[in-house]
Amino acid sequence: MPQQQQELTFKEKFNFAWSLCLYHQRCLVIICRDRWGKNALGFPSALGLLMMVIWYMVTQDPFMLAWTGVWCIYQLKRRGEAVKLSGQVHSYSDGRSIDGDRFGMSEKTAKTVLEPIMFGLLGGFLYWVYDVNGWSVRGLPAFLLLGIFTLPAAEWAKQAAWERKLDAMADSRMESESLQRDYQDKYGN
Repeated sequence: MPQQQQELTFKEKFNFAWSLCLYHQRCLVIICRDRWGKNALGFPSALGLLMMVIWYMVTQDPFMLAWTGVWCIYQLKRRGEAVKLSGQVHSYSDGRSIDGDRFGMSEKTAKTVLEPIMFGLLGGFLYWVYDVNGWSVRGLPAFLLLGIFTLPAAEWAKQAAWERKLDAMADSRMESESLQRDYQDKYGN
């Protein structure tokens, strides 16, 4: 009897796409953010490293390998900072935009606008350099340019999840108050 293939639900597809955006985000912003939570640099960063290694293996771009080396140095630095900040920042905090502070922007604006523009400009510049030299632009330039889409997507999904948590807390508070009133009405206490 042939085995039937099961279709992925929309939620499963969304979670997979969001996970890829998150891993790609970690590949880029480790360098330009500080104040990371200790758990935020764990599994997503490891899969981000795997993503960079696979990208290098497919494109054979030596500058992609150089980016991965620089990223590893910053990963270790941010990991040390996160351990020192344990208990002071949320353990899953994805960092504070250093450049957002310089330009007086809110975190949300820095993460959804400034950082994608910065990586878009860097990727565009490298695209031009690679093109002028006749190198394949599928390596580091394409990897950085992809951040124009993945950085805002990862932040928007994170904000949507945060809003759901806030709604759940408000709902829980209202339910608790309603139960207390019902209890007082029923038992007179």
